[in-house]
Amino acid sequence: MDHEKITESIRVHMSESLKRDLQDLAAQQDRAVSELIRVALEDWLYGQARHLCKQGPQSADRGR
Repeated sequence: MDHEKITESIRVHMSESLKRDLQDLAAQQDRAVSELIRVALEDWLYGQARHLCKQGPQSADRGR
């Protein structure tokens, strides 16, 4: 992924325990919670896209 400027935000609703766990993990990794969430989302989203590209268009359509 290229180094695009991070300018957008989105509000996410979650449980107190999930927020606390995210904060704990972010602190362990010495990063901001928002960075941790962004990296996790990028890994999930673009990992899914890579998986679908490897399957090819016909295989991806069968999953619908």
